[in-house]
Amino acid sequence: MVIRKGLTEDELELFDLIKKEKMTKEETQKIRLAAKSLLHRLREETPKVLVQDWFKDGQSRTRVRTAVETVLDEKLPETYDRAVFTEKCNKVFETHVFRRLAAHDPPPAGYISSFQPAPTALVSALSTRFVIFQFHKS
Repeated sequence: MVIRKGLTEDELELFDLIKKEKMTKEETQKIRLAAKSLLHRLREETPKVLVQDWFKDGQSRTRVRTAVETVLDEKLPETYDRAVFTEKCNKVFETHVFRRLAAHDPPPAGYISSFQPAPTALVSALSTRFVIFQFHKS
């Protein structure tokens, strides 16, 4: 299959998580690039987001989550509306990032799998399409 060509196993897993059922060739290319870019951001770019035991600390988890959202916001096709964007971010963070990369330890006590704004959330706009919520301990 053409989609698999040039993708690592991890990139292909990300591709499968963020693709839509029906996509044009252009959308498929953008999704491939998004998968590659996201994995590169999480593993290789600075500032590092996947620091040791990142999944045990709320601020570190938020940095990882924000990195996922930032890359997907920049790379996903315009046809991904807010609902689809949120769904894909949740899938990537919960399925690929959290479960796979933090697989050797269970989620910390009190971890809530859905990423929802809290009363003390600070809102920052990443683009005109999406608003991302960043959590800070009160």
